[in-house]
Amino acid sequence: FRSGRTSQQIRCRVIRHAIRSHSQGQLLRGPLPAAVRCAFLCMQLQPSMPPDELEATLLSWQDVLREATAPPGHAADIEVIQSYLLKVTDMAPERLARLFARMLGPKAEGTLMSTYDRLLAQGEARGIAIGEARGEARGEARGEARGQTRGRATVLHRLLRQRFGTEADRYLPQLHSASIDTLDQWALRILDAAGIADVFAVE
Repeated sequence: FRSGRTSQQIRCRVIRHAIRSHSQGQLLRGPLPAAVRCAFLCMQLQPSMPPDELEATLLSWQDVLREATAPPGHAADIEVIQSYLLKVTDMAPERLARLFARMLGPKAEGTLMSTYDRLLAQGEARGIAIGEARGEARGEARGEARGQTRGRATVLHRLLRQRFGTEADRYLPQLHSASIDTLDQWALRILDAAGIADVFAVE
C-alpha cells in the first residue's frame, strides 16, 4: 500500500468499486428492486458528463425509471431522483424537465421544476450559482461537492424508508453529515442488512 493511505480510504475505494462493478445492463434488467437499481445508476453518473451524453444515458433508463416511480410512491420517488440529478449534473433544469416529461409524462416535468424552485429557495444550489456567477472555481467546486453529497443522502434516505419504514427518519442527521464515501458504504449495506442498525454499524 502507498504510504499515508488509511484503511478507511482503502475500504471506501473498494465500496465505490463494488457499486460501479454492476454494469448498466445488470442494473437495468437485474433482480434488485427498481429503486435500488436507480440509486446505483445515479451513483455511477459522472458529474462532468456532457448534457447530450447524459440525455442519452437517462433515456436508456426509461423502463427502470418508470418501474421505480410507479404508484404508490410515484411523486416522492420522482422527486428524489430529480433532486439528485439537479444537484449532481450540469444539465439545465429546463432541459431535464423536458426529458422527464418525455420519459414519464407531463406531470414529471412539473415535479422537476417545483423541485428546482424548492432547492433554490432552500439555498442548496446557492454555492453553485455564486460560483458560476463570479467565475470562482473554488466556490463552484464547493457548491457542486455539497450538492452531490446531499443528493446521495436524499437517495439513501428514500431507500432506507422503503426497506425499514419510518425508522429511517431517526438517522437523517447522520445521513446529512456524512461524506460521500460513508454514504456509499451505507448504500451497499442496505442489500444485506437484517436491521437498520446494521447499515450504520461502526466497524
